[in-house]
Amino acid sequence: MIEAAPYIERPSKPTPKERYLTKDEVQKLIDHAEAPHIALAIHLLFATAGRVGAVLDLTWERVDMERGIINLRLDDSRTRKGRAIVPINRGLMAALQTAKDATLSGSCLGSGGNWTAA
Repeated sequence: MIEAAPYIERPSKPTPKERYLTKDEVQKLIDHAEAPHIALAIHLLFATAGRVGAVLDLTWERVDMERGIINLRLDDSRTRKGRAIVPINRGLMAALQTAKDATLSGSCLGSGGNWTAA
């Protein structure tokens, strides 16, 4: 039998593994996306820091290319979330223009608003 509990030194906390992607890593994600709408979604998410649901619900009505802003706020009176109005950078502007020229729906990602966030 042990008379007293032995002293055991507690190991130090491991360094967190959370990190942010570099601009080059984000660009690689965009460049290697399997479809144009996936590339645009990645670009929108990183350029606006918007929530997945806000980006998936984004319509062309809320993208003002002349003023260079995106309105991530939903016009739905049921929600109280204060989503932001964010500026469009040059890279995103080019991606949005390409997508708008190719789209057949009112949704920026071409789904007609039928996306769901997992």
